[in-house]
Amino acid sequence: PSSIVLCSSMMISWIKVAFLSLTAIAITHAGYISGTPHSSVVALDKDTITEALKDPANSIWLLKFYAPWCGHCKKLAPILEKAATRLEGKLAIGTIDCTVENRLCNSYGVPAYPTLKFVRDGEVHDYTLGRTEDDIVKFAFKMSAPAVAKVDSYEQALNDIASKNDEGVAFLAYHPALEEHEKIRDQLQSNHITQVFTQVARKLQHLAHFAILQKSDDVVLTELGMDAETAKNGFIVKIEKDRPPMLFKPTESDFTAIQLLDFVKENNFALVAELGPRNFKNIGGHGRHIVVGIADASDESQFNAVKKDLATFATTEPSDLASKYYYGTVNGKKWAKFVSQFEVEVDELPQVIVIDFPTKKYWRDPAYKTVKELITAIGEGKVEMKQSKRAKRDNILRMVGDVYFGNMPWTGLATICTIIIVILLFAGPDEEWHPPQPEVNAPATSPSEDAPEQAQERKKDQ
Repeated sequence: PSSIVLCSSMMISWIKVAFLSLTAIAITHAGYISGTPHSSVVALDKDTITEALKDPANSIWLLKFYAPWCGHCKKLAPILEKAATRLEGKLAIGTIDCTVENRLCNSYGVPAYPTLKFVRDGEVHDYTLGRTEDDIVKFAFKMSAPAVAKVDSYEQALNDIASKNDEGVAFLAYHPALEEHEKIRDQLQSNHITQVFTQVARKLQHLAHFAILQKSDDVVLTELGMDAETAKNGFIVKIEKDRPPMLFKPTESDFTAIQLLDFVKENNFALVAELGPRNFKNIGGHGRHIVVGIADASDESQFNAVKKDLATFATTEPSDLASKYYYGTVNGKKWAKFVSQFEVEVDELPQVIVIDFPTKKYWRDPAYKTVKELITAIGEGKVEMKQSKRAKRDNILRMVGDVYFGNMPWTGLATICTIIIVILLFAGPDEEWHPPQPEVNAPATSPSEDAPEQAQERKKDQ
């Protein structure tokens, strides 16, 4: 009897093992299962990502491309997990391990770890906003809401729409045909202006804010600085509190989405922006020089005076001159290290400089106190363009890197030989100590085995 019991127990154990194995195999081959909104982070790979991005229950994805050894990736992981629990049905979060899915990550143009991108309507976009839990949740709610809102007045557009943008800017469209319909879907399709406006709003929803004005009257037209004849044909304007609206002026009435897209991208900033890590790179990447007023924000009168000087130049100078620049303020005390690369010190505030972002070059001369004085002097060739200190350092490092990697594998071999020589010179074997020989079946190890990963971490980790 005892042998029968033993055999029965073994059979039951084998059946359990077989069942669990079959279940694991089934799950492995099942791939991605669509149809259910996610409330946790989903690990994706080359076999599951295509179906995941087509899942109608998860129409918007935030993708994190990472490497397991990346420090910043590890810090971001719990943030994404917490955010995912709050975003079921609004935004799905997926992760791709680039050490395993290298080819997949290359196809997405991943430059560093971690890289965040979002996907909607089959289009992949860089995620360039904040990386806190609240930032991601705010982004998800915005993206899951209608791309175009409805407002009844210019004041409502400023208070309810433009104020939601970090820059305090929004884009407002109107056409008389809107007043003939009640449902927003019918309104948006009622004319060429709002049709194109809707396309662009959908495409740039992550960057900008859009609304349609449902009705127009003399008061609204006066506030917008618009005449009745212009309003009759419809219009699109950029709006910002305490600034005059900027009218979109296409060359033809049947303008394209690309023309409007460019207008929105180029003007989705405050007339005088508060520059910082959040927006400096984005503003600087649009092809215009940036006129920067640097002041101590704790000195309110000083800071406001600099801001007013920038706004005055931007709004009163001829448009062909003023439109060549973007304008912004920098808190010189808070960002002292940043402004020091342009030879600006805290005890020398306020100052005005002009920066060419792509080349990291700038114009500065403390002798010119106002924006107009400095711009005029630059135009007359009286102010020399200089290279920022940080750019000089980066250029040297880049040049050294180009020489080193451009002469591979010889430079790599030279490096290895140098390391071996150093080891032999300073860490040679002691005559009185002989290390034990490894066992026959023991795996061979080498300090150099970890080098590629360490080098990759230094290169990719950000």
